Amino acid sequence: MSAVGAAPAAVPHRGRALLFLILAELWERFSYYGMRAILVLYLTRAADFSDGDALRLYGAYLALLYALPVLGGALADQALGARRAVYYGAVVLVLGHAILTLDGAQLGFALPISPLYLALALIGIGTGLLKANISTLVGMLYAKEDPERDGAFSWFYLGINVGAFTAALAVGYVGERLGWHWGFALAGLGMAAGLLVLVLGRRSLAGLGDPPAQPTLGPRVLLATAVLALPVAYQLLSHPPLMGGTLALVGCGAVTFALYYAFRRLPREARHDTLLMLTLIAFSIIFWFLFEQAGGALNLFTDRFVDRTLGSGEIPASQLQSLNAFFIILFAPLFARLWPWLARRGWSPGLARQFALALLLVGLGFALLVMAGQGVASAPLWALVGTYWLHTLGELCLSPVGLAMVTRLAVPQLVGMMMGVWFLAVSAAGYLSGLFAETLVSADAGAGMEGFLGGFERLALLAVGAGLLLGLLAQHPFFKPAPAVEPPLDTGRSAP
Repeated sequence: MSAVGAAPAAVPHRGRALLFLILAELWERFSYYGMRAILVLYLTRAADFSDGDALRLYGAYLALLYALPVLGGALADQALGARRAVYYGAVVLVLGHAILTLDGAQLGFALPISPLYLALALIGIGTGLLKANISTLVGMLYAKEDPERDGAFSWFYLGINVGAFTAALAVGYVGERLGWHWGFALAGLGMAAGLLVLVLGRRSLAGLGDPPAQPTLGPRVLLATAVLALPVAYQLLSHPPLMGGTLALVGCGAVTFALYYAFRRLPREARHDTLLMLTLIAFSIIFWFLFEQAGGALNLFTDRFVDRTLGSGEIPASQLQSLNAFFIILFAPLFARLWPWLARRGWSPGLARQFALALLLVGLGFALLVMAGQGVASAPLWALVGTYWLHTLGELCLSPVGLAMVTRLAVPQLVGMMMGVWFLAVSAAGYLSGLFAETLVSADAGAGMEGFLGGFERLALLAVGAGLLLGLLAQHPFFKPAPAVEPPLDTGRSAP
């Protein structure tokens, strides 16, 4: 059995399977965060994009990147199976990064289509197939109430951030110092390494995330999806305003289907858990809206208005994005043990309070930067470090816990799609973050330091207010998951 909620008998060595999944995701995130560290800087410095156009494209790209897991999760649920979807996604990602490397080389001849948009479209499609489904595979290793589940996702998140930390340092340095195309090439090599890990681990992952016995999507539907995905993604990126309407349509459709399924086909306990998931996912949009400023507005602010002097040199702005991953590497092991330790003693704060704490922390991070930047020519480096530290603590309160929440509370028939809805929330936040960042560099804002700080102040007030509201609402019984229908399994420690 490979449904979420029971450890599948076909995977006798959970630790080994989890290790392969962690390593594959580590290299996939190396490619993503490495490319993210230099993308906006490349667009504004070398690709003749204005600040506003670069940030708008960045927001549309983030939206595509996190919206397509809804489709990827549904395809896995209904036809491909999670494991096969992950393999296909890795191949497409390698191709996308290869084309982005060519664009970064600034070809001296015209092409009928833009390599930049084509590459970003392929990366979005590949991520859509891989991102939600690899998290689903991790969840399939554990029973719903297995106390190791949250810890495993924290180890999984640690692996992600080992890749992110090394990527921002390595790709950031290579891209800014040696050439943008060399930076993109290094990110692409990381994705190729991730594909190799999946190939080497195919035996350990056998029996995990198999296709459904009776697929509800036939070969014609799969072929049509494959043919249409690339041109549609290309158009959405080359015309960012289309992304907002499409995102709203997909989001409303996904949430409507989840609600219909919950009220028409699920028992009361499962319906409650589905509604709880959707409510907390809605609050998570605010968190990700602030958090995703890192690669856009915060990246430009760091490049232009932060004193990055260290010793006799200056730290490249792109490399400072490694701070988030560095703090996760330091604190993820603590959080991996903290939540199970609290749960065993009956002190667990609960999902809603964890989400509320995350919102407060990300808001305080921006508040720190605003206060340190008042009345000075350049914001001090320590304030940026403190902002990333607070954002990281908030992320550890929300992101791995949120992934575990979906795989625990979603019924097996909806787990892939609900994981997609989780990433769809990040997609909406990414799109909104691009629009918001564009206002900070607009002509009327002056694109100056005070304009950025004013925007960061508004973000801080939004997050703190939402965190306090959710903390108050957490007292209501609605925010407690329904009791599990199966006893927890004592399977022992499996995290590497």
